[in-house]
Amino acid sequence: MKLGSFLAGVAVGGLCVGATAVLRPFQVQEVMATYVIDGRDQRRLAGIADHVFRGRVVAKQGQTMDDIPVTLWTVEVLGDYKGDLPATVTVGQMGGYEPVSNTLRLAEDDALLTIGQEYVLAVKRADGHYLIATPHGDVAVEPGTTVDAHWKRMVAEQIPFTVPGP
Repeated sequence: MKLGSFLAGVAVGGLCVGATAVLRPFQVQEVMATYVIDGRDQRRLAGIADHVFRGRVVAKQGQTMDDIPVTLWTVEVLGDYKGDLPATVTVGQMGGYEPVSNTLRLAEDDALLTIGQEYVLAVKRADGHYLIATPHGDVAVEPGTTVDAHWKRMVAEQIPFTVPGP
């Protein structure tokens, strides 16, 4: 190869040594965890949560990256069942998109929240936001359904979480 051809190639195409951009196929990965309660029992879910409330997701704020991503949402509080929250709160949900691996990582099969959708959320205080008690702490509220009486009863009948002693 002549030096002139090499320099022309570098000037036009750039010089790339040992680097290749590869777009990995998109995948969804479920992360399995061990939980201290069975969140399918909504009385136990209410018992472990600091707050239980009905809210509407108004915006996605972004996400943090730890072992598993945590997606942050702005939620308008429509009704408190346990605790007293301000009109809007930041809620963290285990799960999110990892661009390097082109992977959506979810806690079990807990789909990410949807902007505009109402949910009943059971949350714990964590690092400047409220973390959803995944995977059962985000229950979608279907339009036209009434959930207030049910969740007030679940909070009234909550089973408090206690750490077993030795």
